[in-house]
Amino acid sequence: MVNFSVTGSFKRRSQSIDVVFIDVRTSAEFRSIHAEGAVNLPMQTLELGEITFAKEDEIHVICQSGGRSMKVCQKLETAGFTNVVNVEGGTSAWHEAGLPV
Repeated sequence: MVNFSVTGSFKRRSQSIDVVFIDVRTSAEFRSIHAEGAVNLPMQTLELGEITFAKEDEIHVICQSGGRSMKVCQKLETAGFTNVVNVEGGTSAWHEAGLPV
């Protein structure tokens, strides 16, 4: 697992349309504000067997502040995903940095 700052993650996603960006907060949290382009796969209901991304895809994981995303990154790696990125600071830092929501 790699850790990117919110600006690092935004820059990497801007460079490649192939980067998968998942928000693991609850649906209610996601509806209130989320990073532009993120898809919502809440940690509480996330079934790793149902993930349709390839195990070698670059997957950036974000939550509110970094705790839940770290746990999901670890689960993804345990399941064999090889290119997992934890977005440090989460949606809070994303919004504070003025990145698109």
